[in-house]
Amino acid sequence: MKKKGILFDKDGTLISLSEFWKLPVKKLAGKVAFEYGFSDDRGKQEKLLMAAGIDGGGRIIPDSPLAAGTNRDIGRGWEKLLRLWELRDRRSPLEEREAFAARLADELADMACCFGEVRPLADLRRLCGELSHRGYVLGIATADSPQTTRYCLESLGILGSFAFLGTAEQDMKPKPSPDMMEAFCQTCGLDAEQVYMVGDSLNDMLFAKNSGARGLFLSQDEQPDLPPGAVARLRRLDELAEILH
Repeated sequence: MKKKGILFDKDGTLISLSEFWKLPVKKLAGKVAFEYGFSDDRGKQEKLLMAAGIDGGGRIIPDSPLAAGTNRDIGRGWEKLLRLWELRDRRSPLEEREAFAARLADELADMACCFGEVRPLADLRRLCGELSHRGYVLGIATADSPQTTRYCLESLGILGSFAFLGTAEQDMKPKPSPDMMEAFCQTCGLDAEQVYMVGDSLNDMLFAKNSGARGLFLSQDEQPDLPPGAVARLRRLDELAEILH
């Protein structure tokens, strides 16, 4: 009998995306504004937040860097704005720009561990325990950093439930590339067609499609059509145990 696997996205799937990330992003935007001398310019600060993925009403923009990208993607977007505003040298080489984006990504991770609220979207200890009891091997496929991923899972008391942590800053291309799925399957002795990918974004479902896995789309959207890669919709994460056998 073949093994069965489940890969979970983290933010917006296991934990509340907005409660973990919005305050840290706003604090880092304020720090950047102070460092570059536009603390009194609300317009520029709002553009930083928009580039990260927070709109003027404080809502997270779907498939924005914050929702589906990496911390370094946010850093790259902010570095580009600073150059546009002529607050950084437009002629700076790519290596310098990447180093700047990496520094901002590290600072954002530190702020998330200090100020982010890790609010689970289900009884995750019970859910992980039940799925493991049914024979599912569990893993994570996230655009988040190793530091904050471990911090969140440890805070929830479920780090030990996962046999694989696929995160940013590893030697794998981010979703929707199939790299994380291939690494999960190789690490745990699985075939992709025996793996479910549980996520809340179109990017997660495209990752499932590209990987040959089956996507379970976590969404309360009433649209009847599922996105490419999804085989079923979950209205709530705790429905997962009911769907899988």
